[in-house]
Amino acid sequence: MADDVLRQAFDSNFTTKPVGQGSGLGPGQVQQFVQESGGAIGIKSEVGVGTAVRMLLPVSRPADGNSVDLPNSIATF
Repeated sequence: MADDVLRQAFDSNFTTKPVGQGSGLGPGQVQQFVQESGGAIGIKSEVGVGTAVRMLLPVSRPADGNSVDLPNSIATF
């Protein structure tokens, strides 16, 4: 992503799509959900190389209070 696009990526109504060309859950909506869940989100991007979005969400425990074993691959980025 170009720097000007990256700076606006989480703005609520920002899009790079032409009018009528698709819809969906935008980055601003995802950011709001993640933050309301107690997590964090960030974007790292380099033009011509690629873009990575990292979301960190808090661990949830089952109602019975037991822990859950997660595979190591979930924790890596």
